[in-house]
Amino acid sequence: MIERLSLKNRDEVQELFLSVFSKPPWNDKWDTEKQLPMYLEDLMDNKNSLSFGYYEQGKLIGLCLGYVFHWWQGTDYFIKEFCIESSVQGKGHGKAFISAIEAHIKSNGIKALYLTTERLTPAYTFYQKNGFHELKDNVFFAKSVE
Repeated sequence: MIERLSLKNRDEVQELFLSVFSKPPWNDKWDTEKQLPMYLEDLMDNKNSLSFGYYEQGKLIGLCLGYVFHWWQGTDYFIKEFCIESSVQGKGHGKAFISAIEAHIKSNGIKALYLTTERLTPAYTFYQKNGFHELKDNVFFAKSVE
């Protein structure tokens, strides 16, 4: 079952987020006192935030955190974070969750989904299997200023 999330869900979101992204292949080392709460607030508490939870028997097992943006071709949804609880991955929950998100945003006039992921992770093939394709002419750049 899919539900819209807000900051009132922050504790359960943070718990699931850490349980997935602090393990391989991601191995993120979040500061749970400051950086992670601020990051979740950035994603879940802005005017254009659009976040979803995927629940099974009342337990949050999936997250989709992102935002809506308005482009010349129409309104789009950028998924910044997507995950399924590690213990239930590979059982069709991710596919069902993405499908429910697509149905929801389509019914609300959103034309496309965008996201980034790392090429050498299982997420890469998951997205390909679920209809996403690489934008061959686009490049994702980063530059450290430290």
